[in-house]
Amino acid sequence: MRTSIYKPNTVIKNGSAFQFSVGTKRNSKIPVMFIEAVAQSKPKPPPGSSESPFDWKNDKITMMLNVDELGDVAACVAGLNRKALEFVHTSNYDDNKKTSVFKLSPPITDEQKKWGNWGVEVKSTTPEGTRQVRGFLEPKFIYRLKMLADDIIKKFNDLEEPRGNNSNEQY
Repeated sequence: MRTSIYKPNTVIKNGSAFQFSVGTKRNSKIPVMFIEAVAQSKPKPPPGSSESPFDWKNDKITMMLNVDELGDVAACVAGLNRKALEFVHTSNYDDNKKTSVFKLSPPITDEQKKWGNWGVEVKSTTPEGTRQVRGFLEPKFIYRLKMLADDIIKKFNDLEEPRGNNSNEQY
């Protein structure tokens, strides 16, 4: 299952695209959500064009959210927690330190509340520099994000393998 959100703009670097998909942790059956985000790198093409204003191959940022984080996302979208969420992941593969950040912010300004727009940001920092993708998502896209999170949580709950009972354990 995947949901894609394309928000091209007539101004380069103002547009963004996000893809949220179901996957599994490496060497595991534990379901997770993969987030891919890319900032607009070319002008928005004319209607009917097959060109993309996004360079997925070179500019894509990828991040993974676990079941606990998806529970926070689902609760926030459902209105159980209306605070902005921020998940920070740090990895160190091949001595290449990378920090990834996912932020989800409910509408707070009058303009955002008027349209129901949620802020979303994905950022990646490596020794080479920082890349980030930001955008605003309407309620219909936020609902799709929640449906995907709920589906992953259900898949996790349906697993038959023992997972322990430590409430602080991250999945």
